[in-house]
Formats: sequence, C-alpha cells, structure tokens
Amino acid sequence: MNHSTHRAALPRSGFSLVELLVVIVIIGIMLGLLLPAVQKARESASRMSCTNRLRQIGLALHMYADTHKHFPPGWVGYDDDARTQPCVNGNPGWGWASFILPFMEHAQYVESLNRGVPIGEKVDGQLVNGEEIKTFIIDFRCPSEPKSVKTFTLQDLVGQEGCLLNCHDHDEDEDEDEDEDEHHHHHHTDHDLTLAISNYVGNFGNESLHDADQYGHGGLYEGYNFTGDGAFWHNGGLSFSDVPKGLSNMLIVGERGSSKMHYSTWVGVPPGTSPAIVVGSFSSPFDNKGTGHGFSSSHPTGSNFLRGDGGIDFIPTTTDRHVLQERACRKCEEH
Repeated sequence: MNHSTHRAALPRSGFSLVELLVVIVIIGIMLGLLLPAVQKARESASRMSCTNRLRQIGLALHMYADTHKHFPPGWVGYDDDARTQPCVNGNPGWGWASFILPFMEHAQYVESLNRGVPIGEKVDGQLVNGEEIKTFIIDFRCPSEPKSVKTFTLQDLVGQEGCLLNCHDHDEDEDEDEDEDEHHHHHHTDHDLTLAISNYVGNFGNESLHDADQYGHGGLYEGYNFTGDGAFWHNGGLSFSDVPKGLSNMLIVGERGSSKMHYSTWVGVPPGTSPAIVVGSFSSPFDNKGTGHGFSSSHPTGSNFLRGDGGIDFIPTTTDRHVLQERACRKCEEH
C-alpha cells in the first residue's frame, strides 16, 4: 500500500463548517435560556443585600431612639446660630442619616465629621467637612445600583425632574433685597459642593415637597417648620407615641434610585437645596421611572421599604398609591 492509499484510508478528523455552525447555534440558544436565570438570581441576591442594609439602618434608628426617645429629625435648618428661627433651607442642614452614623458599622469613615458647624462651613476658604461629606458609605448604597457614581455636586441637581435645587444664588440680588422684610434671610448656595450619594431616603409623608419652594427664600417667612405627616420632617423626628396605629404599620425609609438621575444623600440639605435629597413623599408617583421627590429603585418590579418596627417590605410598583399613603402617614388608620 502506497502512502497516498494509506492516507485515504484514515478516518476523517475535525468538524465540517456546517457542524461548527450547528454547535455555535446550540450554545447561543443555551446562553439565551440561561442568561435571564442568571440575571434573576443576581437581582435576587442584590435585593436580599439591599434588605440587609435597610435592616442595619433600622437598627441604627432604634439605637438612636433609645438614646434620644425619638428618631432623628429629617433635616435641621435654622436662620440663625441660636436656632430660634426655623428655615427650611437654613443651616446647619444636617439630615437624619448623618445623625445615626455613630450607631452604624462603617461610621469610622467619618469619625472626623463635625456636625457642630453648617454643611457648607468654610475656614480660610476650605470646607470644614469637605472630605467627610463626600465620603461614600456602603451601608447607604443599594447593590442593584450602578457602582461607578458615588458622589454628585449641587449643580448636578439642576435640570432634574422636579429640580432638587430649588432656589437661585441670591448674592447678585443683595442690593435689591436690602429693604426686604427683616424675617427674610437668604443663604448662599455653593453649586460646586460635592456630596456622597445615598439610595435611601426618609419618609416625609404625603405632603408635597414642591411646597418647600414656598418656604424660606422669598416665600413663607422664616419661623415655620416644614412638617409632613411621615416619620421625618424639618427639625423634627418621630417618637413612638406619634404612631397610634403601631410602628409595624408605618413605612419610615424607602429607596431612591440614583441611576434615574435623582440623587439623594446621607449628608443633609445644604442652603438652597430641596429637602427631597434626604426625604421622599408619596404625593409623587411611585412607578420606578424615577421622580426627584418620591421613591424609586433599580429593582425591576418595586422597591424595598423599612417599617417602623425594623422589618422590610418589598412593595411592587403596581400597589395602589392610596394604600401606600395610608402606610406613610403616622396617624392615618389602615383599612
């Protein structure tokens, strides 16, 4: 047998082009079937991690309440250092989440935070808390959110739906405002101020946060607290006796999806900023499309909410808003 005959008798090895294409198609179909399951499993794990972080927030809130006999204020705003005249956009501006940091696991990242001065306080041109207020704290991040963005500036709030920067810089109007009523005090807004992102906001209740535009700056005179019917409000926070229907029947903290470009923060409300960056209202739609004054998330079908007793409810976006409004109100009776 010569060499050519021997080669012809050997069995053929390898795949034909048709066979290779069939294998590729089969692999593609298998991946197409598996990918949704993998994504669903990943989202399920992220949602579970999100509930755990909300539980940590709930535990910290109750530890704060054990010490102070009430939950922290939604945000603190006054028109003077003596804190005699409330102002919705006033100083020092610190929000509810900043008050519970000493009771949280990652508080060591901001041990140097000085809440004895306003958020935007500067000494020799340098922010007193410049590094602290832009410190990203993982306990305030929902794992379903994009990982890249961890801070925002006040300027980033401009142009959002229901703009969260609700008053202009009054420096240019100082001359024309000199004769204005003595109760009007305009606070300078530093649009370049950088704040850390949070995906959890307190429940202000059912009052519209758009009403904050009527407070403080050219609207309602200072001297009035901007009070909702929820768990956190201007210069005040919930005590257990405020909820006759029971804490287990009240939502106190919910999600805000920063991926929807509606930023919120654990820091507080700097001068000229809407309180919607630390609290949310059920007067706004809850549909996960995102609204600057409401609740939303990056979960596909709903959002996690913390109850007053420390439990977690995952609430679908299809839930009737009247049901949510009853659960958001501290004195409303459930039907």
